[in-house]
Amino acid sequence: MHFVLSFLAGLVIAGGFFVGSVVLVRRAGKVSPALGFVVAALTYTVLIVGFAVVLAVASAAVLSKWGFAGGLCIAAVMWIIMQIYAARPGAKQ
Repeated sequence: MHFVLSFLAGLVIAGGFFVGSVVLVRRAGKVSPALGFVVAALTYTVLIVGFAVVLAVASAAVLSKWGFAGGLCIAAVMWIIMQIYAARPGAKQ
């Protein structure tokens, strides 16, 4: 059960972060495409560093590191699939 809760925590946190980053990047992109790129790069850097810190300092009693990392990976794969689907020719934006 500990593994499942950690997996779900990684999945939900990463999914929420990805959705939030889209909102930020779209708003910044409306101001300037270059600003949108910078915001995208910064949000993904924060995500990677943040999860690395969580995995490094988390106690095994609180978090299953493999479960949390698995949830993060599944969320990332789902996000990539959604981005590929959205970027195909003729997709609604």
